[in-house]
Amino acid sequence: MRGEYQTRQKREMTRFLAEHAMQCFSAEELARAMEAEGVRVGLTTAYRFLESLCRQQTARRYQDARGLLRYQYHGGDADCEKHFHVMCSHCGNMFHVDCEMVSQLAEHLYAEHGFRVDARESVLVGICQNCQRGGDGNGADGTAGRDGGV
Repeated sequence: MRGEYQTRQKREMTRFLAEHAMQCFSAEELARAMEAEGVRVGLTTAYRFLESLCRQQTARRYQDARGLLRYQYHGGDADCEKHFHVMCSHCGNMFHVDCEMVSQLAEHLYAEHGFRVDARESVLVGICQNCQRGGDGNGADGTAGRDGGV
């Protein structure tokens, strides 16, 4: 297997995603964000780059409520086996939910219904606190809940 060629575009996309870790982007949104920073990245390049991050297990791919593929960069640090995920149907941001109630739900589903939840693949869809307040969904910090944390 040959090594990955590290272009300036890839370095800049990696930097951008690391600075916005745990936020979700479509390939088009990533290409537009890079363009806004003065780095020309084609849509196909952005898509292939995001897919390569998924293969390297440093990003996850999700389909949002509108059917759009979105990617969440975590750099390989997210331990998603231990928490659920919630996605805002307005802004598309994804948040981790570390909450005893969610753990109890998973335990109940298994004990009472024989259904084992794979938390790595869990995504509950709703509206985040920022969007409920009329925010634009930008600037999310990877947390959700009443006081900014879950």
